[in-house]
Amino acid sequence: MEVTVAQASGWVMRNEKLWDKIPDHYQESLRNNAPKFKNLDWVNTEWAIESIKTKNPALASLFLGWRKGHNWLGRQVEIIKEEVQK
Repeated sequence: MEVTVAQASGWVMRNEKLWDKIPDHYQESLRNNAPKFKNLDWVNTEWAIESIKTKNPALASLFLGWRKGHNWLGRQVEIIKEEVQK
């Protein structure tokens, strides 16, 4: 899933739910693989940014340098963790 800085900025400004942007087959894969881990405490904002940085440094910079974007991403990480553990 390729995401541009402009797309992500819009999601942040509209406070959209990132989980809804993840294609169904990826959502299913995340849910199926979550039980393999004792817990998901290691999944946090910093981990997400580092993961994003490997493929899209500009997008990672958005979340590193924009407090509102960083906070939004943090909330989305927690929502995603809740969703995969359902």
